[in-house]
Amino acid sequence: MEHVELETLDREHTASNKKEPQLKHEKKPTKKSMKLLKLIGTKTLLFAFIILFIVGFSALFGTAATYTGVCIVTGLLMFLKLDIGIKHTQAPFVIFGLFILTGLSAFAAAINPWLGLLINFITVCAIMVLSGQKAEYRSFMPFLLCYIFTQSTPVYGIDFGMRMTSLAAGGALVGFIYFIVHRKRPCPKADVFEAIKNTAVSYSSVKTRFFLRMAIGMTIAMFIGDMIGSSRTLWLSLPILSLTQLNPHETAHRTAYRIFATIIGGLIYISIFDFILPAEYISIGLLVVGYIYTYINKYQFQQIFVVISALGSAHSLGLESAVAWPARLIYLLIGVFIVAVLLMIDNANIWKKLKQTSSKETSVEVSP
Repeated sequence: MEHVELETLDREHTASNKKEPQLKHEKKPTKKSMKLLKLIGTKTLLFAFIILFIVGFSALFGTAATYTGVCIVTGLLMFLKLDIGIKHTQAPFVIFGLFILTGLSAFAAAINPWLGLLINFITVCAIMVLSGQKAEYRSFMPFLLCYIFTQSTPVYGIDFGMRMTSLAAGGALVGFIYFIVHRKRPCPKADVFEAIKNTAVSYSSVKTRFFLRMAIGMTIAMFIGDMIGSSRTLWLSLPILSLTQLNPHETAHRTAYRIFATIIGGLIYISIFDFILPAEYISIGLLVVGYIYTYINKYQFQQIFVVISALGSAHSLGLESAVAWPARLIYLLIGVFIVAVLLMIDNANIWKKLKQTSSKETSVEVSP
């Protein structure tokens, strides 16, 4: 659309020498040109801010904190517009606590995969309940992303200390900015305890079932990743995060789009980065891919760029695309299977049946 508008602008700008029509036609291109320049300027500044923040965060807290920096800047940008559904006086402490929780839980879950089953489930549930009260806005994303990254890249010793320091500093920053931005906006009525209580009581509601699908799916994916010992276990968890949606129709669409994007993105990466672009320019090429991504709005096309970036990240770790691309596709299909099975179980109305059974048992107990 933007390409067509630019061609139209060029034609209109040179089309006529008539005075009145010319004045009218000159105003429209000027407005459109200004909008385009504003868009480019905004996207460029945003991209530069993200890159500089991540680089600066990594320089301050070490390379082990790179993923943390990604999640912190994601939270900063997301919470400028969204709230987590908790009272503003409590939300900053919740944000800080959840970032700390991701680091501690990931460290404990790495001790043993079977212990990890319990820890991962409890942690994801806590994140969903405390930050996802407005589930349709997916305000839990920064925390789940952070947990996926920390869980898939365990660190020990001084690196663990630096990771926890980075999570504490980043969590405090996001919490502070959150309070500054939201303190004068309409405040949600629910506090932390009410959020927990409401979720537990309405266990058959659409939102609570969504929370459980996310927690169970993520737990299974993380367990599989721990058992196979893959270096890219986050590729198992990320599809669960993306495909698990409140609306089942959205899950179906995203599944088709993500499979399509993984195939096309892999072909593009191999064609350009393996056969055309010299190895010394791969990093620059990936930066360009990231910059173009900021202009893409449709999920199916976004994912193509995500796949290219992911394969580039794997390459930097020594994993060739001939191995990484099939692995990513296989992990995606495993994630699709997990999400589909959980959705089928959910559609079987087991929660409604469980609630009916519970109600019958209660009525029998109180009957004389």
